[in-house]
Amino acid sequence: MVATEKQASDARRVLENLPDAVLAVDDDGVVTFVNRAAVRMTGRASKAMVGRRLRDVLALLDGDTRRPVALPSAAALRGLARPVDPCRAVLTSARQRDCPVEVTWVAAPAGGVQAGGMLVCIRDIRGALVREREILGRQKIEAIGSMADNLVRDFHNWLNVISGHASSLAESLIPKTRAHEEARHIQEAVGQAAGLTNRLVSVAGLGGSEEEPGVRPVSTDAVIRKAVALAESTFAGPPVEFRAPGAGTVPPVLAGPDPLFDILMNLFRNAAEAMPDGGRITIDSCEQTVGGRTFVVLRVRDTGCGMTREVLDQAFEPFYSTRKSSPALGLGLTVTQSFVERWGGFVRIWSRPGRGTSVRLFLGRAATAARRSRKREAVPRGETILVADDHPDVRAHVGRTLEEAGYRVLSAVCGEECVSLYREHGARIALLLVDVIMPGKDGRSVFEEILSHDPGARLIAVSGFPRDYVRAYLNRAVSGFIQKPVEPEILLGVVRRCLHPETENPRADRADRTT
Repeated sequence: MVATEKQASDARRVLENLPDAVLAVDDDGVVTFVNRAAVRMTGRASKAMVGRRLRDVLALLDGDTRRPVALPSAAALRGLARPVDPCRAVLTSARQRDCPVEVTWVAAPAGGVQAGGMLVCIRDIRGALVREREILGRQKIEAIGSMADNLVRDFHNWLNVISGHASSLAESLIPKTRAHEEARHIQEAVGQAAGLTNRLVSVAGLGGSEEEPGVRPVSTDAVIRKAVALAESTFAGPPVEFRAPGAGTVPPVLAGPDPLFDILMNLFRNAAEAMPDGGRITIDSCEQTVGGRTFVVLRVRDTGCGMTREVLDQAFEPFYSTRKSSPALGLGLTVTQSFVERWGGFVRIWSRPGRGTSVRLFLGRAATAARRSRKREAVPRGETILVADDHPDVRAHVGRTLEEAGYRVLSAVCGEECVSLYREHGARIALLLVDVIMPGKDGRSVFEEILSHDPGARLIAVSGFPRDYVRAYLNRAVSGFIQKPVEPEILLGVVRRCLHPETENPRADRADRTT
């Protein structure tokens, strides 16, 4: 049926105002109509398309193989029993950047812009792909969380064992000897491994809290100096020159000192790998107001090979990595983005092939920390401490540290034995250190049972998981929290604060407290 002139005019008016590109093609494959969206998406003027064959106007490539997409004919579409499913492709143009699109081919309906032929509908799906990548990223992060949930507790226990033995070795050896230095290196490596595990757990969302307890005013200059010094001493290969023109003038920021150090080290490592023949890394800063809020912008620039647009679009995706020389988890920029956003900031990357890369961290500015009065050091008075943990090496490490500091120690291998010992010796037990997750009676049940008999009991929760993850297990009356692997200095500091709170400065910034 031949369309009337009014029907065709109405159809053209509707198609002209659609947000998706529409091209009408006759039975000979010649373009007879294009709407404004088609002009915008293809980068071609209307008169440069109408009257030409579709294959000369529309350049569609397969997103994976980059091979041309086969264009169906109108006759083939009419011969099908069902419409052709939309396909995804890449629309190329000499004037514009490649655009991911979804293409639908339909036989032209009667009463449309023309009699016979077909319509080609093209939708820009860049936004949809971004949302899909975000969903996929969250799913990958959930997979990390599931993995960490199963492994992190045992991993922390073994790190605690290694740290304890290394600490004992270091204390028994003559300082500044090679053996003593090797023991110290083991301790440092354990600390780095524990920190990495904690970051992995945190990024995986096991903490889940909107409040980030590790956020505090951080001396940015100090973190930069530490990261640069470590990078200069550890990076192998061609020389990399570090420049920090504004050293000593960067304002303090609101962040976590350890994660910020990890972030800088990862950015330095990425930059060094992008400069296989050597180059320069520059760290500078400025203040910038965005949305009425003042940020400290910490910028890390390199003179490396840069990134293509395709690589840049996937830079923050979990597990995505371009490293070929060594295996990589592909979480570096994912971790960076996760932490900076938790601190209330954001990350921006600029890069071009052959022109290097610039990563900008927008971090909240912190007021200069006020001076704090010195604390009176509490001296152990031989108090008895009950340690409950199902891992024998952890019990031994914690018990030895406490005994060497002057405390008396009782040990329990499970929650049931912990409660039993407290009932037997409760009058002389000054403090309990209890592993939150144990077989049988867990830490929460231990806390509830002991506090029901003695509301004044002093309890410290210990776990390989971050505090936010085990918050549901903690009774409000618990006096403190220690995360594994247990460092001797942190352990003794928390114990002193719980046993002798009068030595604490009540005005001290709670973000600096371990408990």
